Amino acid sequence: SMGAINFDDVEKEHPVFFIDRSFHGGAGNNKAMALLGKHLKSQYSERIQKPVPFPGRIKGQVFDEMYTWIALELVESFQDVKDIKEKMESDVERYLGQGVTAVHELEVMSWHELMAYMLFHKEWKEKSREQAFPVRQIFLDERVLQRLAKEQDALAKSGLFTDDFRGLLGVKFFADGAIGCETALMNDAYLDHGTGGHARNHHGRIVTRVKEAEAAMRQALRLGLDKVATHAIGDKAIARAIEFAQRWKDMGSKGGIDPKVRLEHFELPTPQSIRDTAGIGAWVSMQANFGVEEQVYGDRRGERMRLVCPHADMTNEGIPMMLGSDGMPKSMLYVVWSAMHHPDPRQRLDMISAMTAASAAAGTYEGSGRGVLRKGSQIDVVVATPDILAALENGKPADEYIANALKPSSERGAPKIRGHIGALEAGITKVFRQGRIVHDATKK
Repeated sequence: SMGAINFDDVEKEHPVFFIDRSFHGGAGNNKAMALLGKHLKSQYSERIQKPVPFPGRIKGQVFDEMYTWIALELVESFQDVKDIKEKMESDVERYLGQGVTAVHELEVMSWHELMAYMLFHKEWKEKSREQAFPVRQIFLDERVLQRLAKEQDALAKSGLFTDDFRGLLGVKFFADGAIGCETALMNDAYLDHGTGGHARNHHGRIVTRVKEAEAAMRQALRLGLDKVATHAIGDKAIARAIEFAQRWKDMGSKGGIDPKVRLEHFELPTPQSIRDTAGIGAWVSMQANFGVEEQVYGDRRGERMRLVCPHADMTNEGIPMMLGSDGMPKSMLYVVWSAMHHPDPRQRLDMISAMTAASAAAGTYEGSGRGVLRKGSQIDVVVATPDILAALENGKPADEYIANALKPSSERGAPKIRGHIGALEAGITKVFRQGRIVHDATKK
């Protein structure tokens, strides 16, 4: 437990934050927490003093997801934009080696991060006019969106905020948090009655309120953006996300654009919310690995955890679906494999369906034509050995992980499921992007 650690015992002289890889929680030593307090007072004093303040908590040196995002914003404010940009370039190189030739960035949380993306895009266009920019969509946090609205003219004059870059942008909302920290918004209460630090009869957390979402949507329209994404995990949050999507559809149509909506995670939908999603024509982007890995949260949701990420229900209802990784971990082959080995056999996708949802489906969503074979077109191709097929078909690591996850927490062994990523990606030998070779493992 992070609350049982005195982080000054880890590092005392310099301010240090410790962020969970899910971004749904973190901690800091005393110097870091002092900096966070000053940042909150200088940048968020009005929001903190509202009748409905930040839906987050700080307890000693530990904080939850709302303050995690602000802590990351604070950390990046000390970084040089060029350094952040170079990290982005390094990430793209690594993705290419994993067979990933295009990326959707689902949460830009700081101004420095947006500036880094603008610089990355500008330099890419100057150096490689024939190769499309690899980051195909970029979704902004509401706070970043508001600042962009104020500074768009100056950024346009500098050559950073172009019409081409504008076309990549959308806005993202959070309808709730996550199951692990009991902030996913549910219709029924969590089963463990407050072991996560919450009161009894706890149902999760509302993060973005309807009025806040509408205000950001209006700002997005004024900026000429056409995309909205909403993070929603719990069933009650999914219902709110569908409401956001419908409002954006109505608002965008009246504003003269073709509004695009996507629902991120969509982990615990009800049959009605699945039908409602199909009815409004929203895309769903699921993180298939959560279907396997989140079985450890049976103490919070009981048997219902077996229904996390109902992939087959989506396709059977005709809902257009993409698969993503949420960066946890950054491996799309692991996502494909997870979709093939869902704990509920009825929700498993076959290899072709899973691979399509993790690749070509994103191009269909974009409307860019990516993923469609046409005579004379420059295509993206991953060349792999037959070993990759055997690794994808091997469901033993998933079975072992789920069996371990269903044991009482005191009896569980260390999870080893992500070790299978190496077996999946070892088969990749070459990657071609738009007809050009961008990765060649045979030369290493």
